Amino acid sequence: MARGMAGSPCRVHADFPMDPEAERLIALIREGNRAAVERMLRSTPQVARTRGAGGSTPLMFAALYRDVSLMKQLPRLAPIRIWRTPLASPH
Repeated sequence: MARGMAGSPCRVHADFPMDPEAERLIALIREGNRAAVERMLRSTPQVARTRGAGGSTPLMFAALYRDVSLMKQLPRLAPIRIWRTPLASPH
């Protein structure tokens, strides 16, 4: 089992199906291989909307590794639907 902060056990949530393409893109982002990231996004832009292990997204990893230009690019390639709730509705 993975260890979280202060050595406590943490669980990986499997609520989302893991997409192998998302895992590949996330690995490229983690490695800082921007040229390969760009190639992958050009060939399959929908990968920007996929989820890896534990529901992580490429956008989450772009933020984690402080890649601001990629953070701006990903939502434009594959917009993610934002669900409206009564609390999110303008008054």
